[in-house]
Amino acid sequence: MSYVTDTLSNLLHQTAFFNLTWGNYLMIAVACVFLFLAIKKGFEPLLLVPIAFGMLLVNIYPDIMAKPEDMSNGVGGLLHYFYILDEWSILPSLIFMGVGAMTDFGPLIAYPVSFLMGAAAQLGIFLAFFGALCIGFTPAEAGSIGIIGASGTGIQELTTIIDRLGEGVTNAIGIGGRDLNAKIGGITMMDMIDAMEDDASVKVLVIVSKPPAKEVRDMISARLSNFSKPVVTLFVGEKPEYHEENFYHCYTLDEAARKAVSLVR
Repeated sequence: MSYVTDTLSNLLHQTAFFNLTWGNYLMIAVACVFLFLAIKKGFEPLLLVPIAFGMLLVNIYPDIMAKPEDMSNGVGGLLHYFYILDEWSILPSLIFMGVGAMTDFGPLIAYPVSFLMGAAAQLGIFLAFFGALCIGFTPAEAGSIGIIGASGTGIQELTTIIDRLGEGVTNAIGIGGRDLNAKIGGITMMDMIDAMEDDASVKVLVIVSKPPAKEVRDMISARLSNFSKPVVTLFVGEKPEYHEENFYHCYTLDEAARKAVSLVR
């Protein structure tokens, strides 16, 4: 019995209840509001319930995020292992299957012809591709310029200008502006740069975004300096004053598009 009480006492003393700050109280209150909206009001329960549950866990039991090397017993927190499962793409697959299992297929079963509506969206891609092949285009003509952008707006305008200049885009990837702040550290940006370098169809890489945090910018610039293909960068609002070998900085979307097209040709 003493073992059970000692274990419960140790667990209780590891929680944040003995050292709560106003920030913990605030986040716990926000989590409760999310739970109320999700459960009582039915507002996005699949989104708000997991978010609120995670907020409660990390504020009540901070060690749940700890890495094994930071713990005296060598065992990491539960969310650390969840993070590993996410990195291994196990959890996303399970979530995808779970959401699929929750889908209401009643209307599809009642009206099987509605299946054609979803199929049309998928078949349209292949029909357009094979149709282009039938009239004489080749896959290589799809494009050879890869684009990484923080948002869709800059990517859309850039691809439009490139198309107007007679070239095409092979990849256009949006990473989100928050990826470039100091806390995130450009994780997705660095991964996408590596992917573009490994993609043989990409001949020129264009990066367009708002200015990153200084340390993130330095890291990205160091990586691009060793990139094996020509690179064009556009950090919106910054007027560059220099270029490096195989590494070009531009001021406007039009300038970036024209530079990329000229490098391809």
